[in-house]
Amino acid sequence: MMGIDLSEVWRFCAGTALLMRQWDDDELGVVYHPLSGDTHLLDVLSVELLHLVTLRDQTLGDLLTEICPDLTGEQLEEASQGLSATLDKLRQMGFVDTTPQVR
Repeated sequence: MMGIDLSEVWRFCAGTALLMRQWDDDELGVVYHPLSGDTHLLDVLSVELLHLVTLRDQTLGDLLTEICPDLTGEQLEEASQGLSATLDKLRQMGFVDTTPQVR
């Protein structure tokens, strides 16, 4: 995959458990951050990624396998770009970050 590092490790960094709610028939979910008092309206993919990263640190490759296990080739490339962009959005909100790589 061009330009996407599938081995980059993403971790939860919000400092406390989040309260998340997603409805079965809705394409949106809400996330409440108790420390900041902020409530965020997120798309389904953002809520799912946030949930997975709160369970354990995850590489982008792990997340791709979990969310879109049957994709290959060009579809996988597009999905990895979409996941990466969504994770960057979650990073800007202060929910996730990448784990520094030791060299």
